[in-house]
Amino acid sequence: MKYLLHNAFESALMAGNDKKCESIALPAISAGLFGFPLDQCITIFFETVELFANQSNERCLKEVNMVNLDQEIVDQFIV
Repeated sequence: MKYLLHNAFESALMAGNDKKCESIALPAISAGLFGFPLDQCITIFFETVELFANQSNERCLKEVNMVNLDQEIVDQFIV
C-alpha cells in the first residue's frame, strides 16, 4: 500500500507540474475513511514531496498544500 500511496502523490505532483501550476492541494489520500494509518500517510506525503522537489530545478510547483474534509487530519500535517 505504501508504494501505491507514494505513486498517487507523485502522479498528482507530476500532473500539477505538467500543467504549469505553481501550487497544488492534495487530500490525505487513504487516511481516515479507508483506514490507512495517518502517521504513515504523513510520512509518505512528505517524503514524496521532498523527493519530487529535489528531482529537478525545472519544477513549476512552488507550494504543496494538504487539504481534507476532516480538519483534525489536516492539523496533523502542520509542520
